[in-house]
Amino acid sequence: MLPLQDPSRLVENVPSNPTLALTFALCSLPALAGYYYLYQHDKSRSFADGPRRIRGDGFPWFGYSPERQPRSRSKVSQGPLHQIVAWGKRLAIVTKPMLLVRIESESKSVNTFTPRQDKIGALTGLQDPARLTEVMEERILPITIKALSPSGLISSGLQAAFDQALMSITSELIAKLRASQGHATIRLSDYVFQSIFRATAAAFFGPTFPSSDPDTWSDFSTLISEIHILNSSISKWPLIARKARSARTSMMRTFVRYLEDWWYADGYDRIDGISPMVERFLLAAKEEELGLEEAAGCLFSVFWDAVVNVSSTSFWLMAQVLEDDSTSRAITSEARSRSDYSKARILDSTVHETLRWAPLPQPVRHTAADMAIDVDGKRYIIHSGTQIIADMSDFHFDEDLYAEAQGFNARRFLDDSLPLPRPFGEGKHMCKGMHLAKLQIKSFISTSFRVFDFKSFSRSLD
Repeated sequence: MLPLQDPSRLVENVPSNPTLALTFALCSLPALAGYYYLYQHDKSRSFADGPRRIRGDGFPWFGYSPERQPRSRSKVSQGPLHQIVAWGKRLAIVTKPMLLVRIESESKSVNTFTPRQDKIGALTGLQDPARLTEVMEERILPITIKALSPSGLISSGLQAAFDQALMSITSELIAKLRASQGHATIRLSDYVFQSIFRATAAAFFGPTFPSSDPDTWSDFSTLISEIHILNSSISKWPLIARKARSARTSMMRTFVRYLEDWWYADGYDRIDGISPMVERFLLAAKEEELGLEEAAGCLFSVFWDAVVNVSSTSFWLMAQVLEDDSTSRAITSEARSRSDYSKARILDSTVHETLRWAPLPQPVRHTAADMAIDVDGKRYIIHSGTQIIADMSDFHFDEDLYAEAQGFNARRFLDDSLPLPRPFGEGKHMCKGMHLAKLQIKSFISTSFRVFDFKSFSRSLD
């Protein structure tokens, strides 16, 4: 065993290279300065220049401090469709309900393939994600339509498996809290994200997937905070993207190890506790002659979609409810008096209000050819290569539809006459996992408030 050394001496022993350091500074500082300028320029824009979303202060990878910006002017100044260029990409922002569906119906060049391929490539690191994307669209998504329907969630046992896993995780946490004799501190974000991560992994993949391994969670949580880098033009910058690429590689290895025994047994073996839906995914991957890494990327992509947005929405819901004693007491009472969370009225209203109010990724399409469309008497030209984004914020924060729309009102949707929010998209490409997502959120919130007594002792959302 080598003796421990003084860290300062280790630094002293590193060979110095002034020329290399100067070159790095000259190359890197202008890029960082440019990035900071673009960020500050974007931050100082008037509302007429583009849509404003919840955003963080400072560099994105230095932390996340959310703040909601007023949206009252954007609907008047921007109209139902406006186009901008951001980071060298053409974006068409659609703010009118059902307009994206109409655009898709009027042009065959508008597709989901390109944005899905970009997303899969960034998440998995596969050199050529086109084949996996094709299988995802033609084979995997049709399986999810039936498996993730309300009846499919019950008949497949996926709903029961998620509930059971969540209770098991909660029991573990209770034991740890008792063992610590009240000295343990858990951040709300860690509690929410880890619980949903582990429960979803158990329901999808069974006990052989290492969801309770701290390294697995560490890699996944790193990707949550760093995925925007892998999705951007700076993904190849060695220093900035190194952490994200390392976590991505580790997660892919985790899925490969999980699959490889079954994979090389040519499907004659069975993975213990695997859900019927995921098993059908793997059989489809075999039939389509995907490679092991592509099959691992398939499971990783589906799992990512089933965890990240649900965890974010659940976090925002709990953060808001814990700031409102009346709503917190009402949800607690409802959770402890009802065994079926699907019929909990106040919880249901709170979930819909969170889906209206909280920031969520927007549906994205890609257009492969120039197209023209008339909207409200005005003709818009959308050029080839443009990403079309459906931003429902103007609808969700329309004061004519929702009184005091900027505020969070957990009881808002007890009024059945109000239109429900539209966070899952519209038309034939509406999110196939929306029923699962609502189930996960309701199950997690109901279980949490049934078992624990929460008290907010800080106004920090961390």
